[in-house]
Amino acid sequence: MSTSRNTLKIIKETVEQTLPAGSPFTLLEEEIPLNNSHILRVITPAWEKKAKMERYGRMQDALLSRLSLLQQKSIFRISVLTPDEWEVIKKDRTVKGHVRKIGGSPGVQKDLAAT
Repeated sequence: MSTSRNTLKIIKETVEQTLPAGSPFTLLEEEIPLNNSHILRVITPAWEKKAKMERYGRMQDALLSRLSLLQQKSIFRISVLTPDEWEVIKKDRTVKGHVRKIGGSPGVQKDLAAT
């Protein structure tokens, strides 16, 4: 199940508004078989000194305030990771689901989350 264009637009705008101005980011969507949902991953060096739960909490609060209940239902989990944290997860994943890039900040030269 892919995220609709409208939902993608809302997610991208919300991430851009929530992160510090000008922070680069990459959005990834990983499909999981549970209830046709997916994991939404925000890969960014922003907030790298903040605890994972604080990063997650800020992004979740922002996204849930903008997405409808139906749109929220399609997201199994949200994560906000630094590029280094994503590298560790990519290497350690035993089950490799379908991961696709669904967006990112404009003008980013290097994909922060190359899969």
